[in-house]
Amino acid sequence: PLRLIFLSRISPKKNLIFLLKVLQKVKFDIKLDIYGGIDDNVHWQECDSIIRNMPSNVAVSYYGVVPHEQVAQTLARYHLFVLPTLGENYGHAIAEALSQGTPALISDRTPWRGLEAHNAGWDVSLNEPGRFLKIIERFNDMDAQTYLSLRNSTAAYARDRLTDQRIIQANRELMRSILGAAV
Repeated sequence: PLRLIFLSRISPKKNLIFLLKVLQKVKFDIKLDIYGGIDDNVHWQECDSIIRNMPSNVAVSYYGVVPHEQVAQTLARYHLFVLPTLGENYGHAIAEALSQGTPALISDRTPWRGLEAHNAGWDVSLNEPGRFLKIIERFNDMDAQTYLSLRNSTAAYARDRLTDQRIIQANRELMRSILGAAV
């Protein structure tokens, strides 16, 4: 089955409930593994209630927090990283997934935009849950050669973006301005 990973804090902002509701509509065998600390117990109880009522073709497991030194190898084992977040300033988990060649299906509320144009995944409006579903369906139907090509282009995109000196310099300037404002 298609193996998805959600690796983030379990909190309303990360929007796991949105993903679970999308997966309720999937008609093929699929597995979602959830990793991350539970920041909001009430929110987790809502997620757990949805998980317990998933159709039989959708397997969902929760594994808790991944030690930092195991994040890369964990992400590399999955077909697709999914994070329909309500907002990210950077999105470290997204960067880590992409750097492992794991394509990402994320919301359009992160700095990681234009993924589809770079053949590295998709950034989709949360107003389009049907599009999330269609992408997952299309991803499931992908042949091995197309999938391998997607993984390779995802890793190349991450390598280019994470070593782009203009982006690195802009981040340095941002940190300097934040640190200067804090002093």
